[in-house]
Amino acid sequence: GQEIQASHVDANGSVAYVAYNQRLDGYVGGIEIVDVSNALNPSVVSQVLFPDRDISSVTYHNNRLYFVGACHMPNYPGFTTPAIFGYLDLTNNGTQFAGTGRTFNMPGRVATDLTIDGNRAYITSGNDGVFVTFDLTSETVVSSNGFADLRSVAVNNSTVALYSGDSKL
Repeated sequence: GQEIQASHVDANGSVAYVAYNQRLDGYVGGIEIVDVSNALNPSVVSQVLFPDRDISSVTYHNNRLYFVGACHMPNYPGFTTPAIFGYLDLTNNGTQFAGTGRTFNMPGRVATDLTIDGNRAYITSGNDGVFVTFDLTSETVVSSNGFADLRSVAVNNSTVALYSGDSKL
């Protein structure tokens, strides 16, 4: 099998959400829901594997698990770039995948991070460097701005901070 590695973790109470991507070339990833109520004995309670996409980052919000990453484009007709953003619906207080969700195409080669503030998702993609604001209610891109080599995003009181691997930002 392919070797995958943990790429990000988010938490909500006693539940951790762990994102995985493929260590080398290709697109294989997954997400695990881990019960961490007993820190000495955490247990995986649910997981989903993706044979055609890497997951870079996850964020829990309102009983949905939002994710970003990259996909194997031939499996996604109509997508123009590999970068993706999407969500998986959760049940049982965020401990199980409901089996429903959506995936959206984003500009860039790999979406690297996301954060949510209100009804907006803020998404970064690396290499080509794109910062996207996505409206969660209408499920549409509100804005898209180019920045070099974006890696991470944070929002605090409507102030957005971007981290770039490019020393010029």
